Amino acid sequence: MAEEVPSRRSSDRISSLPINAIDDILTRLPLRDAVRTSILSRKWRYDWAKITKLTLDESLWKDLSTHEVRVKLGRILLHLFSFRQGPIRECRISIPNSKYLPELDNLIFFLSRNEIESLFLELPNGEKYKLPSSVFTSSKMRQLTLEYCVINLPTTFRVFGQLLSLRLFNVSISEDHLEILISRCPLLEDIELDISNPLTYIQFNAPNLKFLNIGSKIISICFKNTQFLADVSIMAESLNHGPVESLDVNRDFVERGTCDLREFFGSLPAIKNLRLDHFIIKAINNERGDDLISLDLLKAEYDSGIKLNRLTNVSLIDIRGTKTEMKFIKLLLAKSPVLEKMMISPFYIGPKSPQTLVEMLMQVNTFQRASPRAIVNF
Repeated sequence: MAEEVPSRRSSDRISSLPINAIDDILTRLPLRDAVRTSILSRKWRYDWAKITKLTLDESLWKDLSTHEVRVKLGRILLHLFSFRQGPIRECRISIPNSKYLPELDNLIFFLSRNEIESLFLELPNGEKYKLPSSVFTSSKMRQLTLEYCVINLPTTFRVFGQLLSLRLFNVSISEDHLEILISRCPLLEDIELDISNPLTYIQFNAPNLKFLNIGSKIISICFKNTQFLADVSIMAESLNHGPVESLDVNRDFVERGTCDLREFFGSLPAIKNLRLDHFIIKAINNERGDDLISLDLLKAEYDSGIKLNRLTNVSLIDIRGTKTEMKFIKLLLAKSPVLEKMMISPFYIGPKSPQTLVEMLMQVNTFQRASPRAIVNF
């Protein structure tokens, strides 16, 4: 008896996979290859149009002129408009010369109307792309990452009711619009900011915020309603704008001109990791000198209302060894019963730096530590 040759249908194991498995395979392919699977069989003809993740990265536009990019993007849009089946949950976009591409506006409008949940707009360095207002109509947006964009909130924007993560890199946005954007994301847990334009004052009103990373030029920061904030990293070093001068809580520093440490730490009861660049806590009012700030810190040291019961890691960058900084270090050590590690990176001030470092080390070693496991490294 002749050996039976398996039919093509019985040997096509890929086509018999569950729909979600096929979708996963197609989303891992470059878009061009995913579309090409339509010629495999009648069953595969429109499977690419059902993928829930779309990636338009540099590989699609390699060695293409601006005109050729527009033509190619137009064809992609035509395919999406003609054959798209179901929502696109996630989209990653990286397109050169994006400032001059109205087709990109159309794509974002299409995504916003198709229940996009995660949008990663990672544009190359150059002239910033003006973000279309259609982005802010996406009611199901959960992750939003923008790079090299200009953001102007439309007056019709009300809320990102499901947004969990907001990451802005080299983005231009006004202080007012940034505050409005953050305050209208009630479930927001993760914020990363690298705003290209300098900011004077930003208030974070985010009741579910857990992680905050700031690399922007911000003079003063206000934490309001941030009881779950557990991880804070502030790196505000700038040659032209100096360090963060005020960390203020639940008040407008412009009117009050003070920094209440009890309110500051009271607003961060869940803080676990704290990393600050050029850390200075002082009033923005020039009339308040180091002696008054040191008095505030001395009062705080004996204030039983200040507790940092979850703080485990502290990193202080470019510390100069001033009276204010040393008293603040003393306060952190005295109020952090589960602290494990404090990393202090001294600011280099020339030949006297080694002597200053030794003096700082000797002084820190005399500070009482609430945590028996606390280690201080320089």
